[in-house]
Amino acid sequence: MLQVLVLGPVEARVGVEHLRIGGRKQQTLLARLATSEGHPVSPDHLVDDLWGQHPPRDPVHALQAHVSRLRATLPVDVEASSGGYRLAPGASTLDATEFAALAERGRAELAAGPPERAAATLRAAEGCWRGPAFGDLSDVSGLRPVAAGLESRRTRVLADRIEAEIACGDQAAVLGELRSLVTRHPLQEQWWALLVRALHQDGRRGDSLAAYQEARTVIVEELGLEPGQQLVQAHRAVLQDDGGATRAPTGVPVRRAPPRDGRRTLPEEVSRRVQAPFSGRLPELAELEAAWRRRDRGPGLVALSGEPGIGKTRLAAEFAARCGARGARVLFGRCDETIAVPYQPLMEMLQDYVDSCAPADLPSCLGRSPGPLVRLLPRLTTLLAAEVVPGPASDPETERYRLFEAVAEWLAHACVTEPLLVVIDDLQWADEATLLLLRRLLRSPTPLPMVIVTTHRDREHQPAHATTAAIADLVRHSEQVSRVPLAGLSRADLEELLADRIETGSDTGPTPGDLAVSIEAASGGNPLFALELARQTVDTRGPAGAPATGLPQGLRELVEQRVGRLPPPVQELLTCAAVIGRSFDPTLAQEALGLEASDLDARLDAAAYTLLIEASTGPRLEYVFSHDVVRAALYDAVPPLRRAELHRLVATSLERRHLVDLASHYHQLAHHFAAAAVVGPTTEAIHYLVLAGRSALEQRAPAVAVDHYTRALGLSPGSLPPARESDLLTELGIAQLQAGRPEYRTTLLRSAELARAEGDTARLAAAAVANSRGWWSSTAEIDDERVAVLEAALAADTEADPATRSRLLAGWSLETVRDPERRLESVRRSTEALQLARRCGDDLMLGRTLADHYAVTYASFSDPRGCARISAELLEVATRSGDDGLQMMAAVGHTQATLMLGDLETSDDFLERADRSATALSHHSRLWMVRTWQAGRLVLRGHLVEAEDTAAAALDLGVATDQPDAMTWFAGQLFTIRWMQGRLHELIDEIETQVATQADGIPAWRAAHALALAEVGRPTDAEKILDEFVSTDLHSLPYDMLWLQGVAYLCSACRAVGRTDMARVLYDALTPYAGLLADNATIGAGPVDLHLAQMARLLGEDTLAERHRAAAVRTCARIDAPLWLRRARDV
Repeated sequence: MLQVLVLGPVEARVGVEHLRIGGRKQQTLLARLATSEGHPVSPDHLVDDLWGQHPPRDPVHALQAHVSRLRATLPVDVEASSGGYRLAPGASTLDATEFAALAERGRAELAAGPPERAAATLRAAEGCWRGPAFGDLSDVSGLRPVAAGLESRRTRVLADRIEAEIACGDQAAVLGELRSLVTRHPLQEQWWALLVRALHQDGRRGDSLAAYQEARTVIVEELGLEPGQQLVQAHRAVLQDDGGATRAPTGVPVRRAPPRDGRRTLPEEVSRRVQAPFSGRLPELAELEAAWRRRDRGPGLVALSGEPGIGKTRLAAEFAARCGARGARVLFGRCDETIAVPYQPLMEMLQDYVDSCAPADLPSCLGRSPGPLVRLLPRLTTLLAAEVVPGPASDPETERYRLFEAVAEWLAHACVTEPLLVVIDDLQWADEATLLLLRRLLRSPTPLPMVIVTTHRDREHQPAHATTAAIADLVRHSEQVSRVPLAGLSRADLEELLADRIETGSDTGPTPGDLAVSIEAASGGNPLFALELARQTVDTRGPAGAPATGLPQGLRELVEQRVGRLPPPVQELLTCAAVIGRSFDPTLAQEALGLEASDLDARLDAAAYTLLIEASTGPRLEYVFSHDVVRAALYDAVPPLRRAELHRLVATSLERRHLVDLASHYHQLAHHFAAAAVVGPTTEAIHYLVLAGRSALEQRAPAVAVDHYTRALGLSPGSLPPARESDLLTELGIAQLQAGRPEYRTTLLRSAELARAEGDTARLAAAAVANSRGWWSSTAEIDDERVAVLEAALAADTEADPATRSRLLAGWSLETVRDPERRLESVRRSTEALQLARRCGDDLMLGRTLADHYAVTYASFSDPRGCARISAELLEVATRSGDDGLQMMAAVGHTQATLMLGDLETSDDFLERADRSATALSHHSRLWMVRTWQAGRLVLRGHLVEAEDTAAAALDLGVATDQPDAMTWFAGQLFTIRWMQGRLHELIDEIETQVATQADGIPAWRAAHALALAEVGRPTDAEKILDEFVSTDLHSLPYDMLWLQGVAYLCSACRAVGRTDMARVLYDALTPYAGLLADNATIGAGPVDLHLAQMARLLGEDTLAERHRAAAVRTCARIDAPLWLRRARDV
């Protein structure tokens, strides 16, 4: 009987044997099915549980793969039905069910019988638990409510068991446990009540009364409420024991912020924020201080989250000030909602840091390789030596890698002389590049003894929004990351806050205590809401202790009311400022509105008096809205036509101001002209959106570029000239490709179609060349649309320059090499492309074409031994060029080529290099490939359990990054693992599914099917497939990167069913490849000599068989392939 355990980390047992449930998704799937009470769980719910807001492109097949893995692990069936999946009824038990039964029985025994029996039963119930429900899976959407219910019942059992222990007279035994409980849960009255009772029953009446007083103080101070009935009754029982009475304390201590006398100059934003009073947040500060104490372990991240106005930035500023007072350096940066500037917070931090350094010391202050930091702060070009600033790299991944490494080295240097705290505000507005950089810092091999504090609105975007998922991934709880969600302030903390901020101006007006009571529910403890509500109450002179008449329901209405009481000219200024942004240069508003200087000053003074805006203390004249919600409320209130007009006025003013330095303001200009274009001309908007997109690509922020190009196209549907639209689509497609967006394919096909319709050969070629992920589109099928575009481009201009024609020929060869009928032509054209590339005299061009030629040569199986020569030349060119991207591709190719030759020492070395390069460059497709190859290497070395876990993790990565081959590669690896384990019978259904859906593009699946049928005792069915291959003289198994594996499968099937008539055909086909490994790094079938030995033995040629067997044994021993070695010895 299968036993599923969920009261702790998810496990499965059969008797005393633990089953290995590998990977988070497998554990999630098992837990979800085990807790469904026998009801089928729908595929939609399971997909949501396994992948959340980022389902794979083909979720049905991805789910089927995980179900197949689970079926192969469990001794019970996972049944499929129209309603979904479930564990076979009656075939398993669940520890949660056993726990629930014991809990109910124990409670009944406590109510009805001797407490000793109840205590024993409840202790048995507690013994079912091994940790938190579902372990680290409790955040899975489908498990979250189940986990909450189980934990709640666990708490009830704990309370019942302590109750029983006290009833048994064992109160002394539970006093230490109760003290621990009230320390961990000071606001949960049931533990205090039990402690009061246990102390009283133990004859410690004074301690019992003192415990009650302690409980009351905590509850009143933190909640502003008197204790509840349960605790009061326990207290009353103590008092009535001898008729005594004790007076409870009446005062509530008030906490004040510590003085701020930091020894370091704080960033301007921190200094401004920290001037506001601070109340409450003691647990959150304790969490921050704990992270600060752990900073030497490497970069730690504390993510402060909550709704707008809850006090995230104020808390971060408070902590920053305290760190600064202890001598720490504080760097502050923020993300802006309205203007998408790549790496904005890092740019701001670097600006402040550079300003604090003496010019002569600057190069040494920025780490070992400061040159790439010029991408963040262009003025460094004039401050650093020319040789320090690198030239552009060949590809975006390399450029981004250099920048990320430079930032890590800069911060590492900053940590050397003083503690370092980094604060990033409003992370919800961060661009993708900033989030990638932060993730890189957390995983950096460079020691970074510092703390990063981020603030973000945890529900700012919809769940499906990419930023939501990216932030969730960044702040996922780990040893490095602490998540600190902020809730509303308590009534006592609100009272303290209001006492410092609100002046009633009247002896009869409401006191801070009155205000706290009246607005607590309406504000939810949100400090910003509370302050606005309190000001509204005081301004309207409501009676003491009561809210004003018509109390607003939300902050937006409050802001509108406050602004509405201002003179119209001041409202006009605030409206224009809201259009400019969260912080604004008032002279820009002056220019846009056509104001005199004196008029501007008067309006600014009136607006600042209301505390809606505040003057910056920096060297430049600038104002900032007191909170972004204020700006948003003002902005949303502007009528659409007036809003568009203001955006155009601001854009025009910006353009006039910065004619000599427009490049630094492309993002702002694009934002304002685009917002203005909703009701007016679109020419300027499209112009600046395109320039902003190109700027973002130069800064290696492709996601920002995608937004700009998409907006430009959206402003002019169908109205642009075809050439202009084609250019925009090509640039958008390139940005989408770099950003990992699969829709790049469709975008570039649209661009090519426009160019072809216009007879524009140059634009057609540009779109065709750009539309490639770096190798063929799919292992199982040909992308005919891409091929058609490439052929059209080649046919349109036979006199194209050598570089363009070379790239077109290479692209066509990659896309068609998987087609058996065009295989030879693919090789010929790839060779021609390489010849053209050699004439160009450009190492980057030659390197890319060599990489493509290697892929075509390997995939076509046209020169398997020659592949190593191609990859060796690619290594030489990549090393000579110094390009990181080329070096990664060379390492990938050499890993695969030397593996086939049986040179595992070299292959292992380059596999490690490829892993390092792909990881450092954040190259998702190559990293997925390398992870898959690592699984294949583990199979070769005989570590099958670890191999399966690694293959599953690679599948998850492939699905997450939309690799079209992910499912096919995983299925092939699982086939190999089960073959080695002698468990192919578990995969027959899945193998037949692959044959039905994939074998037309991957005929080797039919050979694998024959092998599986032969091994599971279905020789007749296996021979039918063998006959099909014999009838075509093996031509139905085309030469490709799986040809060796396919023939190896046929050899094993032929031997299993004793088909001597087929042995000669197979032997002759394999003989030229003796000495090679039938292994393409993903799928392996052992040494070719092993299969030659099998066929020779079947033919009765024992001398020949022994020679091949000995060669296979030597190979397996040399490369450390124990499972293949065993098979070779058994031939």
